[in-house]
Amino acid sequence: MFICRILLLDSCIGLAIDHCYGSKCTPLTSYHFWPKNEAWEQIRLEVESKPWITTGEKIKILNKTSEIFNYWQKGELQLSGSNYDFKIQIDNSGVQLAGHL
Repeated sequence: MFICRILLLDSCIGLAIDHCYGSKCTPLTSYHFWPKNEAWEQIRLEVESKPWITTGEKIKILNKTSEIFNYWQKGELQLSGSNYDFKIQIDNSGVQLAGHL
């Protein structure tokens, strides 16, 4: 399973991907911030460099990354306050808030 870790800031969104197995998660990518840089492209390069991730999983990760950026751009990921860190599970049911960290 893969988890998106999201950091919401006033002017940008930070996103990192973790690989989870059992109750343990390890970072798959570092945080990348959008729109300050080409975060989607940077995440794509990191994910594509992992030969053990299937093509289908890579596509799912990148599609959900795009979805998250689009939600943020439309204002659908705003929370009250300034800095929030939460995770979103990447699965077939869409982008879902998995809980605050």
